[in-house]
Amino acid sequence: MTSSQSRETLTMDMNQSAASVSFGKRNGWYVNRGVAFLLGLLFVSAVVATGLLVYYYAPHVRESGQDSQDLKDDRGRSPLQPSTHSPVETSPETPSKEKINVRLPRALKPLHYMVKLQPFINGNFSIMGYVEVEMEVVEPTSNITLHINDIITNNETIKLTPSDDRTGSKIGIVKHLYDKEREFYIAKLNKELKPGKKYVLSMEFVGYLNDKLLGFYRSSYTDEQGNEKWIAVTQFQPTDARRAFPCFDEPALKATYEIFLGRESSMSSLSNMPKFETIPIEGQDGWVWDHFNTSVPMSTYLVAFVISDFASMESNDNDHVLFRVKARKAAINQADYALLTGPKILTHFEDYFNVSFPLPKQDMIAIPDFSAGAMENWGLITYRETAMLYDPEVSSARNKQRVAIVVSHELAHQWFGNLVTPDWWTDLWLNEGFASFMEYIGVDHAEPTWNMMEQFVTEDVQRVFSLDWLESSHPISIPVGHPDEINEIFDLISYLKGASLIRMMNFFLTEKTLRKGLSNYLIGLKYKSAEQDDLWQYLTEAAHEDATLPPDMTVKEE
Repeated sequence: MTSSQSRETLTMDMNQSAASVSFGKRNGWYVNRGVAFLLGLLFVSAVVATGLLVYYYAPHVRESGQDSQDLKDDRGRSPLQPSTHSPVETSPETPSKEKINVRLPRALKPLHYMVKLQPFINGNFSIMGYVEVEMEVVEPTSNITLHINDIITNNETIKLTPSDDRTGSKIGIVKHLYDKEREFYIAKLNKELKPGKKYVLSMEFVGYLNDKLLGFYRSSYTDEQGNEKWIAVTQFQPTDARRAFPCFDEPALKATYEIFLGRESSMSSLSNMPKFETIPIEGQDGWVWDHFNTSVPMSTYLVAFVISDFASMESNDNDHVLFRVKARKAAINQADYALLTGPKILTHFEDYFNVSFPLPKQDMIAIPDFSAGAMENWGLITYRETAMLYDPEVSSARNKQRVAIVVSHELAHQWFGNLVTPDWWTDLWLNEGFASFMEYIGVDHAEPTWNMMEQFVTEDVQRVFSLDWLESSHPISIPVGHPDEINEIFDLISYLKGASLIRMMNFFLTEKTLRKGLSNYLIGLKYKSAEQDDLWQYLTEAAHEDATLPPDMTVKEE
């Protein structure tokens, strides 16, 4: 029977009227009313009995307080588990992601991280790691809770000491727990920590350079001689810094970072800040530590590092920011346009916001394997190769424009997202909406003949109209919790609808007032986090000063 015949038969069967089904002798069995009643009663009884058996004898999901001895550690995906490194004990299974609260307790506030990572790129892809995180106690607590994922801790090395007495008596840790659903590491202490005190939690651990294009992962390419080459690179946004080192992996929990990267001497490394020293690794010939300057306060998702054998070029067009591009040696010449355009846009944004770029350098690097178009890591922007490289001999004008747009978008993030960060992913649009609007401002400055502001309507406004009228659309500010939900809102509503809203404000507030409000917002909240109501407040104050809104009206109400 052909597929078309099957569909035809199915349609015939479904279209038969229920009234045509009857008990009789013409076709099938004949059953009298009494027997039919008895059969129906037996059927109902069987259904009820089956339900009772399932209820009382089928396995049930345990509540969070039940025993958890039979649970297994989820971090078995790492191929490395030396006998000296014990996986932490797994805490009780939690309810489904729709019901659990994945936010960290607010009893502790991170202040500073010291992270040492040695990835064996040309070996078994393991990562030997060490972290110290200094914390301030905000509320009384006898637990320390951090994010952790795909990491094996060495419990014997985990220590908690007062910040002002690192060699003195340690705070006892009585139990190590791992909450699989929340991706928490929990240290249960033998005493309660008091508000105002500062402590340092330190530990050794083993990680893995995964092939998932997230966290600290490995990427490969083939060089001109046909050899396979490996590099190590990060992609932490939104919730994958915890795959590289234990941390307070939420955007509002900012801290400073001191990074050490172990590498073979034939390779080089980058991080958010400039490198200030290279020292040999004791007992390992051919290996060195690159030690980077301490960063400004920033969110975990903006921390970045790359270890590679790439070539580089640099520009000094901006007098106080060293601007560099890196790519495969065979492709480095294709980074000329990004190097030409980037410093122009960076300088223009400094003037536009009236806020200087706060770091001494800005690196941009083209990665062979990269899941996003680009990532705005502070001082070290990572790109998919097609989003940064341009060859005038073979690339189209559209390719050139895309490179300029992506470069501009990521540089705009250095202020919107990096300098001032959304308090939580609910207001992701404060990052992406503004970067999507400012990308046009930046490219219009670098390439004035392209008429970028006229392209905004067709590229953003009309494009998002076709999505925003659907029932599946959502507000630009939308509550999210579990990491899976967070990833879902990196969509065109957050990007293009957010940008279109800002463009609208640019008209009804005027560009002068919008720029004043944005500048005050960035200066007033620098190195901090914000909610969208904070933005409305700064814009309203600027609008009242400039009389572009009546005194009794706010931007939020408008």
